[in-house]
Amino acid sequence: MALMVAAVVATAQKAEAQASAQASVQSQVAGVQVPVAEEEYYIYNFVYLSGDIKNEGLKADIDDGVSIERVKDADGKTIKFRTPAAVLMYFTAKGWEWVANGDTLYSGGDSTRSYWVLRKRCTKEEMLAAAKAGRKK
Repeated sequence: MALMVAAVVATAQKAEAQASAQASVQSQVAGVQVPVAEEEYYIYNFVYLSGDIKNEGLKADIDDGVSIERVKDADGKTIKFRTPAAVLMYFTAKGWEWVANGDTLYSGGDSTRSYWVLRKRCTKEEMLAAAKAGRKK
């Protein structure tokens, strides 16, 4: 009898766990806020393209929140890309995903510069460290 009661309790606990997991998935699909333990965190980069596709190739500058640096290879040489798609594939291969694009005014507001926003999944600690590193002292 004790074994039978233990089996019933175990079965009930398993069913409760499955129902809870299913409710969590359904709440995520319905747009309900996900519990803190399941939140996703990201670090972001802005990517600016410059150059002439036909002659010199495109160059990419990365704004990581701390500085803006030109994309370079392991030897420190600027990487030149054939097309914007090549730039996007370069970052995608490194684990970044495209989020949005836009334009911003610079140089006193007399011209614009296009940018892409890319993100990469990280831990909460990595995101907080990146946010802190980007603060001006």
